[in-house]
Amino acid sequence: MRILFICTGNICRSSMAELMMREMIPEQSIAIDSAGIRGLPDHPIDDTVAALLHRDGVSTEGFRSKKVDAALVKNADLILCFERSQRSMIVSAYPMSLKRTFLLEDYANMADYCHRNSMLDDKPTRMDKLREITANAPMARPSLPVSGEIHDPHGRDPETYELVHNRIARALDLIAQATSA
Repeated sequence: MRILFICTGNICRSSMAELMMREMIPEQSIAIDSAGIRGLPDHPIDDTVAALLHRDGVSTEGFRSKKVDAALVKNADLILCFERSQRSMIVSAYPMSLKRTFLLEDYANMADYCHRNSMLDDKPTRMDKLREITANAPMARPSLPVSGEIHDPHGRDPETYELVHNRIARALDLIAQATSA
């Protein structure tokens, strides 16, 4: 299974989510990646993001940004974005991705909903649970609050980075808890 985080650039939110999720979901059967819609390829992670991740014990070594392309989208089983406009751009450019492209907090809420309603209990692996959450999205979504967007902190104050970090961490934690074996 391949999870792809997409944002506008690729040095703040999506890189943060990619590296944090790799720590939370270490299974070799789940590949986690990130890319930017307008990102410049081969750039290092944002310095403020790196400091936050290092504080969490998450390594940023070797991270280089990449730009989203058809192959990344085609090979992803789950695509997680941070803003509605990003999701719209991806599904417009790659219509085949519609049923597997979500806002991060929306998917986290669906994961929590599926977990609390015992919809994942018969799924033996994390990969199976992630696929089940995606399959149940049309049923779960009407029962959930409208998800917020997580806006880009790039170039803003450290407190904004911290808020973004915390929202991403909460969403990823919900997904990790809901899909634990």
